Amino acid sequence: IWDLPLRHRNLPRGNAGGKSSDHGVDNFYFFPWEDGPVSYSFLKGHGTENDFVLLPDHDGTVHGDLSSERVRALCDRRAGLGADGVLRVVRGSVMGEPDVEWFMDYRNSDGSLSEMCGNGVRVFALHLVTEGLADPSRPIEVATRGGLKSVTVEGDLITVDMGTPELGIAST
Repeated sequence: IWDLPLRHRNLPRGNAGGKSSDHGVDNFYFFPWEDGPVSYSFLKGHGTENDFVLLPDHDGTVHGDLSSERVRALCDRRAGLGADGVLRVVRGSVMGEPDVEWFMDYRNSDGSLSEMCGNGVRVFALHLVTEGLADPSRPIEVATRGGLKSVTVEGDLITVDMGTPELGIAST
């Protein structure tokens, strides 16, 4: 279990592309290499020095199959938004997890799929609580590729039960 306080940086409301949002988030990112400008809402968050781009995509229709090229572009610290990874916030049913409300679709900054990120799931849970999508008085269950994680929020302390460590097979 991680018992580290999560520092939440309130980003100024504004946008990178000069348009207002109808998704409740005022930050937009444009991909000029696609057919015409493509924009969508994003948030940035950090937990214990790891920073993430959060992509609200509750019903799975905004980003579809998030390409590794797009993830690398978002995470690029010079030409993109800059981040250690991308957290797509999507309902469990969209990702084949009908018994859990939320699924953390985590991608590493190189665009590869990842099973889990401890700091990322805490940032993910903070987003759910901040947006009124989860009740902080009860454990928040989040499905990940690494299994179900239970997140507890007590004031500004966000704790995640990472489960029992598993040791890999030793190489010879």
